[in-house]
Amino acid sequence: MSEMDFRPRFRFRTSLSVEAAEALLLEKLRRDNPEDFRSAIVKGHMVLSIAPEKKHFWSPQMDISIAEIEAGDEGHPDTLVRCLTAPAPAVWTMFMFFYGFAGFAALVGLMIASSQYTLGYDLWGLWIAAGGLLLGIVLFAVAQTGKGLAKEEMRSMKRFVDEAFASDGVKVVPVT
Repeated sequence: MSEMDFRPRFRFRTSLSVEAAEALLLEKLRRDNPEDFRSAIVKGHMVLSIAPEKKHFWSPQMDISIAEIEAGDEGHPDTLVRCLTAPAPAVWTMFMFFYGFAGFAALVGLMIASSQYTLGYDLWGLWIAAGGLLLGIVLFAVAQTGKGLAKEEMRSMKRFVDEAFASDGVKVVPVT
């Protein structure tokens, strides 16, 4: 996972069917789940989350999409497993709202400042633009701090999925 990825993702192919891949993950959740992950599943989509008693504001969740793709080497369809690790939807939405607000403030500040420059007035609109830019930088720093606090949980989720598909000699091919 890159240090700059806000929402790290990885994907791989397996020779299992969609149903078998789902069953493999569910079996791992039931039998070998030392981190006590929880899951919600709808056909072809699973959300892996931290147990409520261990969860904190920055706890991530992993969206796992399992879909059948074109025929593999043996002539039968392969399955593509895509995993996206991200903050909880409420955290993600809050940050996107504030990023949008910061960008809008910077844009409005620059528009006001350009009008003031054209008219020969004092450029107090640059203060609004600077405030929007500063808010964006602060949000980025806070998000990176939160990501650092959730890094070990993200790694344990990835390790969980890797171990689930590495068991029983399941053929897994990373996809770039």
